[in-house]
Amino acid sequence: MVARQQSRLTGKNHIETNVKGCDAIATKSVAKKKRGTALFRSLSYSLEKGVVLVVIATGLVALYVNLFVVITWDIENKTSQHFPLSTTAAIPSLSSPKKQTGDSMNLSKTTPTTSSDHLDGRQEKNIDPLLRILRHANMTINKNKDDPLYQNLYFDRLPDWNQVQERFGEPKILGLDRCAAFNAMSPPKYRAMGPAGPFNSGTNFLYNLLTENCYVPPPEGRSKHSGMTGILWQVPWGKHQSPRFRESHRHKSLRKIAKSMDLEVNEYTLPIVMVRDPFIWFQSMCKVRYAAHWYHIVPDHCPNFIPNDVEREWFHKSKLELRRIYDGDVWKIDNVFEKANFTLDNTEGPIPVWVRYKSETRNHLSLAHMWLEWYEEYFSADWPRLMVRLEDLVFYPHETLRQICECYDGAVYVGDDMLSLTLESVKGGSDNIHGKAEDRSGLIDAMINHALQNRTKGMTMADYTFSTALLRESKMRQEFGYTVP
Repeated sequence: MVARQQSRLTGKNHIETNVKGCDAIATKSVAKKKRGTALFRSLSYSLEKGVVLVVIATGLVALYVNLFVVITWDIENKTSQHFPLSTTAAIPSLSSPKKQTGDSMNLSKTTPTTSSDHLDGRQEKNIDPLLRILRHANMTINKNKDDPLYQNLYFDRLPDWNQVQERFGEPKILGLDRCAAFNAMSPPKYRAMGPAGPFNSGTNFLYNLLTENCYVPPPEGRSKHSGMTGILWQVPWGKHQSPRFRESHRHKSLRKIAKSMDLEVNEYTLPIVMVRDPFIWFQSMCKVRYAAHWYHIVPDHCPNFIPNDVEREWFHKSKLELRRIYDGDVWKIDNVFEKANFTLDNTEGPIPVWVRYKSETRNHLSLAHMWLEWYEEYFSADWPRLMVRLEDLVFYPHETLRQICECYDGAVYVGDDMLSLTLESVKGGSDNIHGKAEDRSGLIDAMINHALQNRTKGMTMADYTFSTALLRESKMRQEFGYTVP
């Protein structure tokens, strides 16, 4: 009996042990299932998070690509030739990426060559003379095919030196034969030189170069506080004014000099007159006209000499409309709102120009007439003056500045090795004076624009015919070697 009870107890223990074992197994199974479920949920969350991040990244890439396309299109659209909205055919721009057709007119004698070198087998070009100039502006350039700066200048920006020589030839300075006469007639105490030239001709650039590279010792007897130094920032009668005022006007900043001598001191100042390619000058005037007024619409038609549908379409626009169109740009608004003596009866042109100077208001038949008539007075003058091309100061600064300094008795040129240039634009002042900062050219942009810019950009065929016929017979244009495109 005892044995039977022990057997029962043993059986019971086995049953309880088996039950506990099953419970443990079940518990482990549930725990494992829970861990699996948690792991699955974690993986699902990570996957969903990854998908969201991929979608966001894809959207950002798409946005960047779209912005890049829009910005690139806008830049190309601004720099490419803008054809006037007229039934008159426009002259095609050489910078346009569109293929020239048989009916197009390639009017420029200098077409930019492909910027390349031996890296991709294309034609090499020579930019060494330009790099030599840029080094004087503290721009260190490593002539290495792996140098990004060198590649940018070589491939994409600077012109070939052959293009520079083809367009401008050698430096040209008019009036060097009168230097001795100027030094003989001007007392050292009152002797000076200063820039002169129309708007956008480079007078600020010249003054900066002279003060940095042409040392003029203070003459004996000249007061340190007299307000006059050997290098003036402009001629006493006003750098933009006609030389007719040389005998009747002195700028207020110079009036305290030698009052007892009245205006004789003006004769003792050597004008350094800045000359510029007329066809490039027209385009600069379209950007910033200063005190010149003529009816023109930027960028639809400028330079404009002969009116077309653009002028007729915009003639009656109100100032409110113009503010909305030009987003409040006062210069562009005034270009249209100020008709400057233009009327709708003037169907055949030319479009007149008037200029408000300090001493007079002057009228010209057109912008091309303004260029011719302004320079003609200095060109035909029989008294000492130098006339210097702006392009020579850009591409031949050593030779040009040396000759200017040597013309002035007592001045010392710093020397080719010590030449000091400025890379950025030398024009200061607000947008209301010199136009927007982005429209002002530094040294590299000047090299590109003078050598490569399409000289007939913005013109219609009627504009081209008018301007070239007027300038073709100009003796001054011929003297300075500016070709007719």
